[in-house]
Amino acid sequence: MPELTHWLMWKEKCALAKCPPAMQSVLMSFVHNRFCRYVTQYAVAFGGAVSPTQQDSWHWFETYFQLHSTRAGKSYKEWLFARGAEGLVMAAEDVESGVSLILRDVVREYLRHEHSPRRVLSLDAGERPDSEQAGLSLKELLPDDFDTANEVERREMLRIAASLAESVFDVLSYRERIVLVGRVLGISLASAGILKFTGCCKSVLAAAHRAALTRIASCVSTAYPDECSATKAALTVEVFNVVKRRIISWARVEKSLSEFLNTVEVTAQEAFRGGMSRELTHELG
Repeated sequence: MPELTHWLMWKEKCALAKCPPAMQSVLMSFVHNRFCRYVTQYAVAFGGAVSPTQQDSWHWFETYFQLHSTRAGKSYKEWLFARGAEGLVMAAEDVESGVSLILRDVVREYLRHEHSPRRVLSLDAGERPDSEQAGLSLKELLPDDFDTANEVERREMLRIAASLAESVFDVLSYRERIVLVGRVLGISLASAGILKFTGCCKSVLAAAHRAALTRIASCVSTAYPDECSATKAALTVEVFNVVKRRIISWARVEKSLSEFLNTVEVTAQEAFRGGMSRELTHELG
């Protein structure tokens, strides 16, 4: 058991590391034994806990003095060495009883930081990777964001859009296709290149663009007249996306477009022939 001189030297030196090695061992052993006793008492509420080493027990104990003070704002170390009975010389037992009181709070803080309460379970609870019959963890049992019904609907919509897009593309006029190619490539309908190639004014090209979009929407409405407006709108967007990709594939092999592609803005020409702008790369998947 520590002597009073051990505690007084620790108080004077302010840190255990400055005390003689033999004295360090005695003080750490005392704190560690009390620390482990309280861990055993309180561990029930935490579903079991492991006691720290002697060095870690003292570290938690000494750190508590640095981070906490009494309700009156007094240092716990000062409080610890002022606990002797009035008019009597302080004894080692006076310090030890104070240390024991403080250690109760130290251990509770240690358990809160290092262990989860019994009522708190890890999301990985139930996993036993070393077992052939590993149980499902709580994490695996929790619902995720994946919605099977929505995914099925999405895939069905993409399938329908791909089917409708072929019929839409077949009925698009040559001018409407040229306008869509230009829009996919980011070419303005007022561009000199597209105006010269088509031999049309801007208003005519704008009307052709509107006609192409209207044709797509009409195709969807005709094919699915009983669907709600929201579904028709969503399907129209998907059909348009497929048509844009189909337009690019057509333009790449259409010989009549070579002159057009040579006369449009340099940025569009480079995007189409080589570098592929981010917009066009996205369209080509």
